[in-house]
Amino acid sequence: GTYPPGSEWTMIPIPVCNSTDMGWLNPDCPHGFEFPPRGTGLHGLGEAVWAPDVVFFQWTLMDEVEVPDDLEVGEYVLSFRWDNEATPQVWNACSNILIL
Repeated sequence: GTYPPGSEWTMIPIPVCNSTDMGWLNPDCPHGFEFPPRGTGLHGLGEAVWAPDVVFFQWTLMDEVEVPDDLEVGEYVLSFRWDNEATPQVWNACSNILIL
């Protein structure tokens, strides 16, 4: 579930390659993708083992947080959780927020 009510999980729209290395060894994805890419070149990990220090992606993904206009002045905690789609990893982070 999600909190607050009405919020939702969001999937990153960039598929990795349909292989055990997810495109790390061959970013051309000869076995296809986990799901159809939404545009040309929008797939993979953004880097490959055979090309260290070469960045294939010339863009980033960014989440935005909407702060309600009627939020009271005070101290808050923002929690972020990223459930990895292709590996059994979960990333968590929190930050302190002060609304003046």
